Amino acid sequence: MLLHLLFGLSVAVGLSAAERGLPFEFPFSQTPTRFNIRVDSELVDFAKSRAASYRPSYGISDEWTKEGPPAASMAELSTFWAEHYNWSEVEDRMNKRDHFSVVIPGAAGYTGDIPIHFVHHRSMNDSAIPLLLLHGWSSTHLEWDKIIDPLAQLFHLVTPDLPGYGFSPAPTESGMDARTMGAAYDVLMTELGYGTYDVPDSIIGQFLDFMLVPPTQDDIDRYSGNQATPEENAYLGSFTAFESDHSVYSAVQAQKPLALSLSMGDSPVGFAGWLWDLKYAGSDGYQYTMEELITEAFTLWVQAPYGAMRSYLETLIPTSGGVEFPSYKVPTGLVQWGNQHGPFPELASFPLAPRSWAERQATNLVYFKRHAFGGHFPAQSNWHLYAAHLREFFDCLNGVETLPA
Repeated sequence: MLLHLLFGLSVAVGLSAAERGLPFEFPFSQTPTRFNIRVDSELVDFAKSRAASYRPSYGISDEWTKEGPPAASMAELSTFWAEHYNWSEVEDRMNKRDHFSVVIPGAAGYTGDIPIHFVHHRSMNDSAIPLLLLHGWSSTHLEWDKIIDPLAQLFHLVTPDLPGYGFSPAPTESGMDARTMGAAYDVLMTELGYGTYDVPDSIIGQFLDFMLVPPTQDDIDRYSGNQATPEENAYLGSFTAFESDHSVYSAVQAQKPLALSLSMGDSPVGFAGWLWDLKYAGSDGYQYTMEELITEAFTLWVQAPYGAMRSYLETLIPTSGGVEFPSYKVPTGLVQWGNQHGPFPELASFPLAPRSWAERQATNLVYFKRHAFGGHFPAQSNWHLYAAHLREFFDCLNGVETLPA
């Protein structure tokens, strides 16, 4: 499946990035087009100046609590951003990867064009397996950077930014829910020459590092009546704790993404604090460097936070179907990563749902592993092990009967 012809001359689509108000380069083309990440220097300087003048908020406690980061931590971050952070060096490292843009026609009922930025790392091995790696909140394509090289011998890797995240321009109309994104990525993979690949509804399989399994009413009744198993009790306890004390970001972003973005669009440090709070709670004690935190925040902040935040509104509104998906027979691998080293003990078993619960949706679960550690971003915090599990999953598919979706 040679792609040489796909990366030839591109067809310009409408306005340029600058004319669309984007503060970074983005070729609007109907075929995959190579480009380098280049953020306008004025925005880089503006963010640095805002960091220099950041005014921290002082909570009742000097410790990091469920309310959010302490003032001292935010002051440290803002000082590093203003005095030491070098976006140009980060940008140069990013551009060692092959970045592409493409505009996908409207899909799954979405009538507007869908511009997508993605990294495409094609293996030297022509028989390698195409692998589409999709991030979520609060992340970008950078989530996968540590595992690209270790997997390059066995996989052709495609790592896009979701619409509105990173360097994929934000949607310009309503309707960009998870199903629309999935349809757009299917078109992308087809354009790249990959008829089958590793995500849901392909004939190869899908590999998951996070699967949130909501309890049924029967599960809740057994839990309330002290009839649940110890495994179920641990999961439901953490699930309940997350829903009651740690999920407010989801509710706010689903209900008031614009109001929230108004307060953070002018404060890159404030936005970084919003992201840091979630990462702190869910990353199993992984110690992010200041450069990592700022890079992830700035990459999401570049085109203003609204587009990415609004994805929660699109996904969680009833008309979108929410996060409920029908069961499927695609061969599935699931690796669960717990939070035993995290700062909040009540989240230690989130999201370690019983395997039998996961199989309610993934009815052809052919590979299952569980770790008490790892957190929500294991491809960053435990990338060696993450890559090993991916290889094991595809090894186990040899001889596994592939069932129709």
